[in-house]
Amino acid sequence: MVNEYGEIYLNSTLLPDYIDIALERSPNASSNVTLGGTLFVDYVNNRRVWTIQWQLLTRDQVQVIVDLYNSQYSTGTNLVMQIPNLGTTTDVYMTISTDQIKYNGQYSDSFSAVIQEIYAVS
Repeated sequence: MVNEYGEIYLNSTLLPDYIDIALERSPNASSNVTLGGTLFVDYVNNRRVWTIQWQLLTRDQVQVIVDLYNSQYSTGTNLVMQIPNLGTTTDVYMTISTDQIKYNGQYSDSFSAVIQEIYAVS
């Protein structure tokens, strides 16, 4: 993992090395078209969404991520993501497809998580 993100933590737990990370900005906006055909757009803010891709994680590494995912539901609290290289600390919601975890012997093949920022930024 060599990029500007570096290490990523969820609830102070260091996530395993990843092979790819993508950042999207999800705009929070509302648009309406008047009867006269004029488009009005109310821009509110943007929410960041990260997609993290791993390859060849051990069962223990996958279980750490699954446990973090499950903790959102068992505790009813948001996860906190920290990216020290970017000075980012924010509450997030993580989704994973637990039914798509496949193992090739000791390792999982191609595992990913989508992490959405809870509080949007402008």
